[in-house]
Amino acid sequence: MKEITFSINNAELERLKPYYQEALQLVTKSIKGKSMIILRHHADTDGYAAGFCLENALVPMMSTDNLRYVYKRAPSKTPFYDYGDMLKDLDTFSVSKEFGRDCLLILTDMGSGEESTLSLERMKAAGITILIIDHHVMFEDTVKMADININPHIVGGNSELCAGILCYEFGRQLTDKLNPIFPALATVADKSKVSDYIKRYDLEYLRKIVICIEFEAFNLRYMETDAILDLFNEKKDVIAFLHKEISRRMELQKAVVEKYMEKSNVNGITVMKLNIESLNPSDFYGVRSVGMMSGLVEGPKVAYGYGDAIVKFRADNVNFKLSDLIKGLKENFPSALVSGGGHDMAGAIRFLPVAKNDVLGFVDKYISGLKPDISIAGRSGL
Repeated sequence: MKEITFSINNAELERLKPYYQEALQLVTKSIKGKSMIILRHHADTDGYAAGFCLENALVPMMSTDNLRYVYKRAPSKTPFYDYGDMLKDLDTFSVSKEFGRDCLLILTDMGSGEESTLSLERMKAAGITILIIDHHVMFEDTVKMADININPHIVGGNSELCAGILCYEFGRQLTDKLNPIFPALATVADKSKVSDYIKRYDLEYLRKIVICIEFEAFNLRYMETDAILDLFNEKKDVIAFLHKEISRRMELQKAVVEKYMEKSNVNGITVMKLNIESLNPSDFYGVRSVGMMSGLVEGPKVAYGYGDAIVKFRADNVNFKLSDLIKGLKENFPSALVSGGGHDMAGAIRFLPVAKNDVLGFVDKYISGLKPDISIAGRSGL
């Protein structure tokens, strides 16, 4: 196999080369052996960008005859490998297993957190090979379930190399025909500080496309379709009318958020909180309320939206660390059955509704101990 080269100079990517090499060998062997490959990705801009980068690199290497027997791509509404999705994938794999063929599961922009552990363990028990390409904080027991992980956290990195970037660089090792707008859109969508991929584009133009992709991804839910490719392929008429209507509704939602959120100052940090379940949480605009809150102010800040069984966070310029908060909650309230994950400065925790007051009280206490730190950049905004 040819030497691995990346399109940008990045120390974390360089340290990941051995993992790329191992994963490329696995994927190439699987395709040559006509293994059944399921590619499952998170259903947001970063996840779709990652998924399409891999698909556009892998599918041309496959036999075009009966492609459905060797390949399937599926979006995941949850940012973890949901047990129900796993059972669907296992059912798909079972047909190939009956004919003695090997199977490969590829997860991208998902799969590294604690909530994926049981699904991955069940898949491993069935003899399925697992490759995870992700940038989220890694849960130790989950990582052990995968045969190969490509994740910046393995080599001492952080989440800035988002899944769209990781998969673009992976795909480039197999083809020179990948569209560079994929990692650019992923970079903007995930608020990554890696600026190399967006230099050739107008930033506002990318943001317009991203919010349109997020809207369609939300409404696609569990469906598999290539219709969303119109946006990645820069179909300008579709982008124009979608962005106009989405922007109008976002402004309406932003006014609601600004009116009903609670705002305070703690140790020089702006703290914003809101009961997100009172804002139609199943609506596209409602689910973006925490990001909207965070985007209303500059400087050190923590925004969180809470419901009966969930809290979503966005933090910036403070020493907030979601993994520490989750650890503290588990130690103090084991009966709350706390779980969650994401990034250190953006993510969510889940718990039993009966423990809501305990959890929210602990969250407020944790925030009261934070200090401003402008060197720590978060993922604020929409």
